[in-house]
Amino acid sequence: MCASNLLNLYFNNTYTHTYRPLTPHEAITYSHRGIYVDIESGELRCSCNHKPCDKWDMYGYNRHFTFKCHKKYEEERLDEVELGRLKAAKEQYLRIHPQIEEPSIRKKRKLKAGEKILGPDELRVQERHWMEMWKDSKNELKQLREDLKNEMDDDVRAELMADIEGLKKRKGDWAKLLGLTEAASSSSETTQTAVL
Repeated sequence: MCASNLLNLYFNNTYTHTYRPLTPHEAITYSHRGIYVDIESGELRCSCNHKPCDKWDMYGYNRHFTFKCHKKYEEERLDEVELGRLKAAKEQYLRIHPQIEEPSIRKKRKLKAGEKILGPDELRVQERHWMEMWKDSKNELKQLREDLKNEMDDDVRAELMADIEGLKKRKGDWAKLLGLTEAASSSSETTQTAVL
């Protein structure tokens, strides 16, 4: 891509790369590559040319490390003494500006009275029970629908319809506990009822 196309992309805001400069704490993870924080100015700089690099994102740092001037720096000047200087600068910056851990974004759910967190084995047993209850509800519904087809008395048919509605609700509750999609189960029940 030529330079004019890059400029057009940049100035027309059609550049798709999400640009987020690294924080100093994130950037000094590259201290072994020559990145340091200048204590006097507080700017991030690269040791190969001592130019500011505080506006770079991760792509910018990785791209810079492929440049000829930086490769020459790593080959010729990045020795044990230089690594010691960079490590000392990093430690000094971290002493002055300690990294503060942010609280977790996800909040833990508070347990209600009498509620406990189940272990993997207990959860498996609980889910097996829910599945059995869901299957029993399904079989009972099937039997009630079969009885409804054969029943001629209107009062008994009304009772069977009420029982079917109650079982559909209970089956939906078991499906919710299992994480099954209620929409799929209710749509299949609706089609079965429509067939009657």
